[in-house]
Amino acid sequence: MKKIIMTIPFSILIFWWSSFSRVESTVVDYSSTLQGVWQIQEVHINSLQTYRPDIITNDPTLVGRTIAFTKNDISGDILVSRGCGKPEYTYSNAMKFDELIKKTSGSDGSNIDKISAKSYGFSFAGDTVVQPVTVSCSQGILGPRGHAVDNWLVETDNNTMITNWDNDSYLTLKKLSNNPQPDPGFTCASNNNDAERAICASYELSSWDRSVSDAYKTVLKQIINIGDNVETKVSKLKAAQLSWLHERNRCASDSQCLKSTMRKRTESLVDQAK
Repeated sequence: MKKIIMTIPFSILIFWWSSFSRVESTVVDYSSTLQGVWQIQEVHINSLQTYRPDIITNDPTLVGRTIAFTKNDISGDILVSRGCGKPEYTYSNAMKFDELIKKTSGSDGSNIDKISAKSYGFSFAGDTVVQPVTVSCSQGILGPRGHAVDNWLVETDNNTMITNWDNDSYLTLKKLSNNPQPDPGFTCASNNNDAERAICASYELSSWDRSVSDAYKTVLKQIINIGDNVETKVSKLKAAQLSWLHERNRCASDSQCLKSTMRKRTESLVDQAK
């Protein structure tokens, strides 16, 4: 069947009320509307999993990270193979969001019949009919393909979209404004040290500061919920965090040092939470 090549407005999410009959694959031009920076707001994993996950719900190593879309490529620190070069977007068949989840998930050995948007903690209704856009790259990759569908994007509103990710997880992303303001987990003030001032001046660094804070809170909550030798474990966690803060502050205003230090601390804390 010959592909129809056309340019249409960006609308990944389509409510399809008439039928679910097979449609022709349609290559579409989304580059102009997608252009910009999208930030990961939520990470969804299957609550039916019974084993230790590689990615946790709202994983701090992922939440706050950004993916940049341009006409010629898709890039970001979390992408492998230098991101996606010369992306091509193609309409897939319209289906319920629950069905799309079933077509994507299952590589972890889960019972596909039991998988749904609800089991992944989505507030987006599983019975909503969507028409996903699959993404193919001339070079590199954006994300993994599902067991019965390619890597895809679904828009839930004008500035929010969902995509499938590694280890049967899903990402919810928000499009950032052209000049997002830094918002660290601490108060920016005149008496901040050099490291804190650098973080207060950078949106990316401030997002990593929040990731460290979120990861720390996740481990702390886990220690309290387990209830085993809580006082000793909390004391040890706080001491380790204080020691790390001294290490971070030695970076002073070196942004690369700060980013690397905060990334490593986030990863270390998330490993403890798994």
